[in-house]
Amino acid sequence: MSTILDTIVEHKLIEVKELYAQNDFNDLTQKVPVLTNTTPAFYTRIAAARAAGQPFFITEFKRKSPSEGWINREVDLPAQIGRYAEAGAGAISVLTDQAFFGGSYADLRLAHATLHDPVRAIAQPPLLLQKDFILDPIQIYLARQAGADLILLIAAILQAERLDFLKKLAESLGMGVLVEVHDQAELDKIQHLDFPVLGVNNR
Repeated sequence: MSTILDTIVEHKLIEVKELYAQNDFNDLTQKVPVLTNTTPAFYTRIAAARAAGQPFFITEFKRKSPSEGWINREVDLPAQIGRYAEAGAGAISVLTDQAFFGGSYADLRLAHATLHDPVRAIAQPPLLLQKDFILDPIQIYLARQAGADLILLIAAILQAERLDFLKKLAESLGMGVLVEVHDQAELDKIQHLDFPVLGVNNR
């Protein structure tokens, strides 16, 4: 029986084709620099929080969801992002899936501009997590170009080899990776891989 995740992935495959039609992939790869011998800020910050015995909170900006529909269609993104930063969020998740969550890469760019606005003068801005259903490199390049500091990779929708490839690509661009699993079977599938941060979706 098809699940909502299956439906989202089917639509995302179509969306990826559209992204290639809308963007020159070779040009995109030239605009996003490869960083060598650099540890992504996500890994260093979460390690520092752990060493200090402090929590590392990832808050979320979300307009809608498949189960709830529109949560807040007209939400003020800069105001919400600013409140998260003031509350001490370590990172802020911004949905870029449009069809099911009402998000966009434009939201990610605006969140980045908000956090790095000299008028706000945030001493250490929270990191930005691009939350989407990532299947292809073009999504990672677009995320980095839009200001993402880390991405989410979902084990349920990726073969282990593909997940490892996408993780290493993101890290080569200076981004951290949060790997999500739902259950033991998904963890078993990827446990031979090297991933610094694992998230368990236990709803």
